[in-house]
Amino acid sequence: MKKKCVIFDLDGVLINSVDNMEIAWSKVCRMYNLSHDFKVYFNHIGKPFKEILTDIGIHSKQEQIMNSYKYFSIKHFNKIKIYPDVTKVLKFLKKKQIKIGIVTSKDYTRTRKIISNFNLNIDLHISPNKKLNGKPSPDTLLFAINKMKFKKKDCVYVGDTKVDYLTAKRAKIDFIFVKYGYYKEKLNCKNKINKFLDIKKIINV
Repeated sequence: MKKKCVIFDLDGVLINSVDNMEIAWSKVCRMYNLSHDFKVYFNHIGKPFKEILTDIGIHSKQEQIMNSYKYFSIKHFNKIKIYPDVTKVLKFLKKKQIKIGIVTSKDYTRTRKIISNFNLNIDLHISPNKKLNGKPSPDTLLFAINKMKFKKKDCVYVGDTKVDYLTAKRAKIDFIFVKYGYYKEKLNCKNKINKFLDIKKIINV
């Protein structure tokens, strides 16, 4: 596919943050006396945090739980690992004058810290906020496309979950499924990669 802009999800695509998530989740469960197993939480990854809490039946103290989770996540950032070849491929895309974005359900502060820590060479990052609904709503993805002033046909979204797939579908842009990511069920889509380096095989530069 010939594209001028590649937009990536973050967790499960550019970084492996499972260990970080599990530590943060276990600590908030102990702090707030929650009995929800990490797998229950993890099955909803891709959605905004408060939406996950609602979906798994946690309705009270959502703001406090979210803030505590962020605190423990940042405290254990050393558990986050960047996937092989990410830095190299991003540099390659930039060299080919392809714009790079990140659209994630992770909050703005932690995402900026990750971008800085791993020196990710991107042009734009969008997280959900009070004006933009989180995935699978297409709001954040469409906002990113408009912000970078591209047509939909010139853009592709790269994600690793069904939530990402639905986001791209609702935004009506092409999608690349990351098979090495967090979603382990079969996803019926045309473009798939087994490792990050495979992006270079799909994007026609």
